[in-house]
Amino acid sequence: MGVALSVVVAAAVAVVGGLALSNVGAIDHCFGSLSIQYARPPAGSCLTSPDTLFLRQVVLGAALVSIVFVPAAYVAGLLRRRRAQGRRTARVRALGWLAAAAAVIAVVTGTALWGPGASAQSVKPAGSIGSDGWIRGYDYEVRLIPSWYAVTNTGKPGLMYFTFPIDGAYIQLETLGGITPVAIANYRSYLLRLGARPTVLDGAQGLLAARSGLPAGMLEQWFIVRGPVVHVVTLYRSPAWPQDSPYLRGAFTSILRTWRWMSYA
Repeated sequence: MGVALSVVVAAAVAVVGGLALSNVGAIDHCFGSLSIQYARPPAGSCLTSPDTLFLRQVVLGAALVSIVFVPAAYVAGLLRRRRAQGRRTARVRALGWLAAAAAVIAVVTGTALWGPGASAQSVKPAGSIGSDGWIRGYDYEVRLIPSWYAVTNTGKPGLMYFTFPIDGAYIQLETLGGITPVAIANYRSYLLRLGARPTVLDGAQGLLAARSGLPAGMLEQWFIVRGPVVHVVTLYRSPAWPQDSPYLRGAFTSILRTWRWMSYA
């Protein structure tokens, strides 16, 4: 009975711990007093509905927490019974060592899985770029939302990437100057053949291609001509997790909603 109760309690703790692990970022982005990235968290940055990415995080978090708490709870139940009887057996001591080893394995596993995403070279957290998550490009500013990062050393002027390191999706922002009217007309014609429709980005007219089956892994592409430059903003799907596309589109919409044009650089 004690073992069964320990397992039940550990399972409940695993679920709670998994939810806490998978949502700790979303929780602190809901409140400026808790957030370490934003003084004023972006609107809509809290978790609103589950998706495949969220479910994977919950399962991973629950699994890691279970590795620690299930053996620990099992040993705690046995120790309580043995102490009541005044005996401590070699089996209990062995299980204690097993629980300690499981805790070490969990820490190492968590570090191996989550550490590289936070410390990858050429990637900086959103809060360390610009001011309060704002990124400045040529004649525009846009604000990152939680969990998205910017690669700044692309080696090509006018080119910037926002990456979502958990599943490998990314947003490419390209600003092109010196493009001839013929080249612009040809690309507009190409986008229209892909099913693009007229759109507006902070008052600037352009085209938006957003449908399934776009080439080169694109989910959406915005094409805006403003003054002497052309802006091409493209969302690319995750190569390994195409089922995350609805979440990625929603995040892309949230980012572009913050877009604002500035005076020409």
